[in-house]
Amino acid sequence: MQDEVEDVLNFPRLSVVCAVRNSAYCVQGLLDSYRRERSATTELIVVDALSTDGTTELLQANQDIINCLVIEEDDGIYDAWNKAVRLSRGIYVSFIGADDRIAPGALKELCSAVQDNPGRELIYGFNVHTVSGVPVGLQGQPFIRERMQINQMLAHVMAAHRRQWIIDSGMFDKCFRSSGDYDFLLRNRSSMTVKQIDAVLAYVEDGGISRRAWWPFFETRDARRRNGMSWFLANALLLRALVGRLGRLLLGLRI
Repeated sequence: MQDEVEDVLNFPRLSVVCAVRNSAYCVQGLLDSYRRERSATTELIVVDALSTDGTTELLQANQDIINCLVIEEDDGIYDAWNKAVRLSRGIYVSFIGADDRIAPGALKELCSAVQDNPGRELIYGFNVHTVSGVPVGLQGQPFIRERMQINQMLAHVMAAHRRQWIIDSGMFDKCFRSSGDYDFLLRNRSSMTVKQIDAVLAYVEDGGISRRAWWPFFETRDARRRNGMSWFLANALLLRALVGRLGRLLLGLRI
């Protein structure tokens, strides 16, 4: 009965958020994946940072599935996320990149998990990493609170965050360009309640800003340092990550 009432009122359990800028080459695929999976218990919020490549026009052509479209300058992805959280109506909020895809059945699985686990602050599943759409790896280790500083084991793309938890925790730090979500989880690691579900939630393309440049490694180091890790350990992990990236490049690997 409650489900029927929610459907009638079009009240979303889950808000899906995407921040974009000059993503005309890939965003239609994301929109198509949402179109296939959406329901009366989900909403889509897109924040476009004044794209100049036709992204804005693509988004406007798909406004039948976009519940809230913001087109204005922002201070980076986490500023855009914070705007979207404030505008969202869902009990939970998930985040996805313009070049990623929502997995088949993911929204149904997440909405069911939200209903079955009231009060959980973070609900996550698995992410399949892809190169040009071809699967190359799987992310989604069990949550071990004590290891969060060492390893970001959570598959964060499309993980459902309780909206009020984000707000009460001070939102995402827009000073970061790619590690603001990791910083947020580190800030809350000692107290957050987490549930992992056995479902692939997103296909994550190996091409986002956190995977194609070197500076995100240094941001990850900074997030660890500001959340209590020693200088020595944070820089040792940075060195290990840089050597690993260099090795993959020498071997011709992209992930």
